[in-house]
Amino acid sequence: KLAVSSRKRPRPPLRVPARPLAVPSRKCRAISGGSHSAKLQGERWLFDQAPSRERLGPLPVWPYYFLSAVAGLAAVGFVAVWWPQGYPDDSELVKVSGEVATVIVRDDISKTSAGAMLPAMTSIYFTLKGVEGEFRYPSSHPNYLIVRDRTAIAIDIWVDGAEIGTGRPMTIWQIQEHNPFKLTVEQTFVSHAEVIERLTKTDRSMVETGYWLLGVAGAFALIGVGVRRWNRGRPPPIA
Repeated sequence: KLAVSSRKRPRPPLRVPARPLAVPSRKCRAISGGSHSAKLQGERWLFDQAPSRERLGPLPVWPYYFLSAVAGLAAVGFVAVWWPQGYPDDSELVKVSGEVATVIVRDDISKTSAGAMLPAMTSIYFTLKGVEGEFRYPSSHPNYLIVRDRTAIAIDIWVDGAEIGTGRPMTIWQIQEHNPFKLTVEQTFVSHAEVIERLTKTDRSMVETGYWLLGVAGAFALIGVGVRRWNRGRPPPIA
């Protein structure tokens, strides 16, 4: 018997025939071309949406002139109202005494009690029994709240002699209270020197504020002139 070998014969390698490269059809080329154009359009849209630097046109000038005018008017008002004026001396004051008849608080704008509770620009109006005329203690004087809320019964007041008989309320330049019911509380007293010192200090402070406002008005005016000159060489803005 012939011996049969257990070894298997190797198979010959498979040969795959080479195929030609596939050429895309018209439909595939249209799809690919459409996607490419869509991509370009998307990139162009993103580029158009990117922030662009616009050319700035001339800067506005009127705000600087407006602020300059407002500051200038306020400065003139401060200086005109609080410019130091001549206050009466001790020799010009006349003493008036009597019991308090009425006490009314009025504002200095409407001359009525509508703004009586305002913290400023108000005055206390006293009338005395047997004395003609009305006597005014303004809120610009020292110890205004004490005079308004804690002064009663009888008072001595000093007014300018030139205001007597004019028919207008007479300004009180010194006041002293005589109240027998005040046993533990000090009697109200405001001297003429205290009033003059307070008014002089207020006038000086307000006039200095007016000078500062004049400086601010000049600064805004200079800035407006500078901006106006700078705008001469500026091109119009790009729409």
